[in-house]
Amino acid sequence: MIIEDSAFVLRATKYSERDLIVELFIRGHGKISAIARSAKTSKRRFPGGLEPFSKMKVRLKVQANRPLATLEESDIRIGNIGIRDSFDKITVASYATELISILVQANEAADEIFVVFELFMSRLADQEDDTLPKLLLDFETALTRFSGFSPSLDACFKCEKDAQQFTKYRISRRGEGLICRACTEGEHYGIADKSTMSVFWTAYQDALIEYADLAQARRIIWASLGPVVDRDMKTRAQVEKLWSR
Repeated sequence: MIIEDSAFVLRATKYSERDLIVELFIRGHGKISAIARSAKTSKRRFPGGLEPFSKMKVRLKVQANRPLATLEESDIRIGNIGIRDSFDKITVASYATELISILVQANEAADEIFVVFELFMSRLADQEDDTLPKLLLDFETALTRFSGFSPSLDACFKCEKDAQQFTKYRISRRGEGLICRACTEGEHYGIADKSTMSVFWTAYQDALIEYADLAQARRIIWASLGPVVDRDMKTRAQVEKLWSR
């Protein structure tokens, strides 16, 4: 079977002096691992190389009972070169790429997530560094929604009591979302600031928001994503260091 479609490189590993093993996120096909023969030397089949963060058009040959597809050629369509001009952007892009690699399943189409990732990379390339915390929150929140892990942020996840009636905003530490006082027996929870909840309720309006609120909002979202992450993400720790300087 031949696949020709848009893709992003999630990871590239040296296989030999000239060859690479690449993990690709392909529109319509999900995550596919492939060998790219002569990827380091062939300018004709891989013009521009197999760069991370770039949207490419790829051609793969997939054969049954073989663990790796063959990446026959690629062509960069949108380079997103603005990402490479900023250490902060490279760090955020690396984290987002690793998160996609974890959440997207092999050989299962995830087109909604592909669109989210494609739009995120495009915006990341164009925006200023001081907008990155909000941009990343939007991205992570969209991932929880399309991956099926979205927390309940407008009502108690147990009894569905409207959050507007809460006097304190209790958040389940297991990632399910808000929980009212009556439902907290036996539950471990933290307290979210009202200003943090307004970050979600106002759908990320462009009003100036203190980073502390965004940081707490990202921790709430991560409580839903974290349980499905199967490895230690050094890139996440690097992102958190960016905004603690």
